[in-house]
Amino acid sequence: VPNPLYLPDGCAFNPRCGYVKDICKEEIPTLADSGGGHMVRCARWQSVAEERASNRTNLTLSDINSGNINLDDLTQDEINRLTLNKEALV
Repeated sequence: VPNPLYLPDGCAFNPRCGYVKDICKEEIPTLADSGGGHMVRCARWQSVAEERASNRTNLTLSDINSGNINLDDLTQDEINRLTLNKEALV
């Protein structure tokens, strides 16, 4: 966690974000509505969401059981593609 007295330039999370790009080191992101009642402060949230979704197109139950994917991070469409629901996996 960065010292609040000495925040990095741009996004405060850029030193520890796995999706950081140059824009993250240059601009402070504005608050944006990502839908579903969620707000984000990230210049790249849309591209990161698309990248994460494309990496999960072939999900299997073993991905969830292995701990590689957190069930709470899945969208309803992804859960439907698994032909399961959250209650069935508990």
